[in-house]
Amino acid sequence: MNSFHVDSEVGALTQVLVHRPGHELRRPTASNGEGLLFEGPHCLRRARREHDALREVLAGHGVGVHLAGDLLAEAMQEDGARDWLLGRVVTEDELGADVSTRVRSFLEALDPVTLATHLVGGVSEADLHGDGGRSLSARLTGPQGSVLAPLPNQVFTRDSSCWIYDNLVLGSMAEGARSREALLVEAIYRFLPSFDQIGEARRFGGAERTHRSATIEGGDVLVLGNGAVVIGMGVRTTPAAVEALSRWLLATDNVTNVIATELPRTGSTNHLDAVLAMAAPATFVAQRDVVDGMRAWSLTAGRSSADPEIVEHDDLVGAIAAALDLAAIRVVPAEPAVPSGAERHDGGGIDVLALGHGTVVADGRNVGTVAALREEGLEVIALSLAELGQGRGGLRSMTCPLVRDAA
Repeated sequence: MNSFHVDSEVGALTQVLVHRPGHELRRPTASNGEGLLFEGPHCLRRARREHDALREVLAGHGVGVHLAGDLLAEAMQEDGARDWLLGRVVTEDELGADVSTRVRSFLEALDPVTLATHLVGGVSEADLHGDGGRSLSARLTGPQGSVLAPLPNQVFTRDSSCWIYDNLVLGSMAEGARSREALLVEAIYRFLPSFDQIGEARRFGGAERTHRSATIEGGDVLVLGNGAVVIGMGVRTTPAAVEALSRWLLATDNVTNVIATELPRTGSTNHLDAVLAMAAPATFVAQRDVVDGMRAWSLTAGRSSADPEIVEHDDLVGAIAAALDLAAIRVVPAEPAVPSGAERHDGGGIDVLALGHGTVVADGRNVGTVAALREEGLEVIALSLAELGQGRGGLRSMTCPLVRDAA
């Protein structure tokens, strides 16, 4: 087995990938936030304080925390890494001939740490110390406008990659505003020696694979254990991607059951983890009014992984219980999304991260969910996410497990 593996959602978490918020959070504004899929502006100081509190909790429970920005800077020191990444990030098709030439020259001259900062934080016309050159886009955005867009959603590291048992899945992002996130994490896995532990046989997706409209994001993936995984199909992950991933997973030696479920395309249900999360081996948190109406299908190898057998289930909860060899599972109803004026909180009361051994971290604003989980006998560490919680994700989204034991 590779040293990286995620065998459940609730076993002991021992290594995790996170991204400490940086200047990319200062770039979104009221006018461009929707295009960046991130409301702004944000207070970077408060966001960092909240994120640091999360990392302190993780470290205090024996979790090795890897910072994506530091890893990217290290990877950019490796032979061929800078050319590989910039050749895919800075293209004439994306930026135009003039801007791509000037941005490439600017980034090429940077040291690895500063390069990593700009690959996430973006590049403005002011950074290039130019007058817009011969670029229409640069002249339209003005000197403070971004010619290479920032990645405020980089903080949600689980979306751009995830581990399913000892198989790495590189995300194919549904929105163009987030496509660079997947390239950055792929560069880490391709070029950083401590992360380049797997061959192509254990890696699904990546820049060399043509995805077109078949997209998949880690927020739609729930590793149950017992050889089973749930994958949500909705606005971010498509049925075609789930079919391709299922065939690939069922050909491995550790996945026997892929449960595909249909997410509603209304409200704030961007990912599966916005309506369903696992808190303990037989305990889940769910928006019951949503989950109870979700259709589900099990894909198993059947005669071969290339032609999986598909069985429809009456309900998702029953399919999960059967996959775990349980007569039933406990479902804790989550409270509705936090109603605090203009403040967003797309995850509602679902936002929990299991550390293992009966301990979970939760958004402290979800008072009812926190209380319900404590009544279930779980230790709940409640954190304030007043700033980071305004984005389109939560604690689970902000953590990409690299090593997690079976439940």
